[in-house]
Amino acid sequence: MCIEDCYISNGDDLIAIKSGWDEYGMRMACPSVNITIRRVTGTTKTCSGIAFGSEVSGGISNVHVEDIHVFNSSYGLRLKTAPGRGGYITNITIVNITLTHIKHAIVFTGDAGEHPPPLPLNSYFAPHNFSLVNNIVIRNCIGFHIKSPGRFWSIPESPFQNICLFNISLDVASPSWSCSHAFGSSYLVSPQLCPTLKNSSSSESCYS
Repeated sequence: MCIEDCYISNGDDLIAIKSGWDEYGMRMACPSVNITIRRVTGTTKTCSGIAFGSEVSGGISNVHVEDIHVFNSSYGLRLKTAPGRGGYITNITIVNITLTHIKHAIVFTGDAGEHPPPLPLNSYFAPHNFSLVNNIVIRNCIGFHIKSPGRFWSIPESPFQNICLFNISLDVASPSWSCSHAFGSSYLVSPQLCPTLKNSSSSESCYS
């Protein structure tokens, strides 16, 4: 799928990629894969520019996002999942992003989202169905009039892995990121990231 050359203004995420809600997504087992999003501009007062999840039980992979401008919005880039979801979000590349007048620039959350009522029989839902989130690159992102840079917040049972951030400059009111159980590498990121996202050992996969 390719989404390109769009202007979007609505009351929800401009573009949200999902793949099924808990046991319903697991039963369908239909992942969202091979998606390109480029040259999209838009605003959403209450939600996100580009969002992944929180319904990811069927899996999301191989997504390329490029040349995006989000303005006057609550979030720029957002990734959400929750214990019990299962599935995965992997091999995501996000490049050339401009954010203007955004409350929170980049927010990854591993403990967000409600759950549907269980199926009558043979329910797939279990609290230990954790989502795999790894191999995500965000490169060339600039932000103006940003309230908060954002957060990378997961849980001990399912940490975010191989999060790579390169050449990101955010003009922020509050200079602090919030991080928990998120690991990766970064270079040329302002304001500076949390220590677990400044590991240079995996930098080659991030910057190449």
